[in-house]
Amino acid sequence: MSFIHFIDKDESVHKSISGLSLIVLRGSNKDIKKARNQFIENDIPFTDFTETMTGDTYKEQLEKTKETSEEAMNYFCIVAFGEKEVLNPITKKFSLWH
Repeated sequence: MSFIHFIDKDESVHKSISGLSLIVLRGSNKDIKKARNQFIENDIPFTDFTETMTGDTYKEQLEKTKETSEEAMNYFCIVAFGEKEVLNPITKKFSLWH
């Protein structure tokens, strides 16, 4: 990854923006869960964000997450990093976010 600072006309700094093109896709909770499992199986670096990670304090978010099974988890997003030839077959059911 390559992160750079973008500076606007007013000299306001937008820090740590990817210098590489990123493709943003969307999918259902079911699609995200399936992709997550495939990322794990294929040792693909990823991070996810779930409903239990919102609201309250981070300690309460950690507790909500610990009390929720993976099956019951409601995924908001997942981010993976890898070669498109590896990621495309996993994310093919996702649609372009616009």
